[in-house]
Amino acid sequence: GFVEMTGVGSRRPFLVASVILMVVGLLWPLGQFFTSIPAPVVYAVSFVAFTRMVGIGFANLLRVSFNQRHLTIIGLTLCAGVGLMFVPPGAYGGLPVALQLVCSNGLLMGIALVLLLEHVVFRAGRE
Repeated sequence: GFVEMTGVGSRRPFLVASVILMVVGLLWPLGQFFTSIPAPVVYAVSFVAFTRMVGIGFANLLRVSFNQRHLTIIGLTLCAGVGLMFVPPGAYGGLPVALQLVCSNGLLMGIALVLLLEHVVFRAGRE
């Protein structure tokens, strides 16, 4: 995905960007600057990157021949991930804080569910 999106196959730019992000994380004034950026600006910038990633994902999906197993995994994962957006935040009140953050995040729960369905519930050898 990253190589396809940027067109750069070298590891060097990725490593340089990783080091820069680590330095930014360690310098609190830079962290304060980035946290002061208004949420709509962050969402607008993220939207561009996520749109490209979704396009790459759909292009990859078009290369796959779907069977019932694939459709079930995709359908359940999308329903669960999107459905979590509509669960009230107070529903996770009885859980520890770390678990609340994970369970209330549709993306993280979708990834966990797809891994569970792909490798445990609907294993390729058990069809």
